[in-house]
Amino acid sequence: MLKKNLRFTLDDLFSLQAEFCVIFRNEIRLKILWFLGKDEKSVGEIADYVGVSMSNVSQHLRIMKDRRIVKSHKEGQRIYYRITNEKFRQGPELVRSGLIEVYNLDAEKIQKALSSKAS
Repeated sequence: MLKKNLRFTLDDLFSLQAEFCVIFRNEIRLKILWFLGKDEKSVGEIADYVGVSMSNVSQHLRIMKDRRIVKSHKEGQRIYYRITNEKFRQGPELVRSGLIEVYNLDAEKIQKALSSKAS
């Protein structure tokens, strides 16, 4: 567990950020983040959306939980996940918006696809 430390340097912060950003190198984890949005979802709901097994989703969620991107709670036999900090969702969204602009992609078409996938 990371503790507040007066000796925590700027280099330490950049190192932590670089390790943290590795999470975003995986398409499945980006889909999980997007699907969770501001809501709480069960592992089964996430697996159905992402299109992989519950076991595979659970592995990704464990990695994300270890880095404090998501947190979970159990209700009966179901485990639910949510994002711990809105900024962890906003970061990839900003990058996605930048990619749409830089690569001159059809933003309207992409937004429609994202909206239809969410329902």
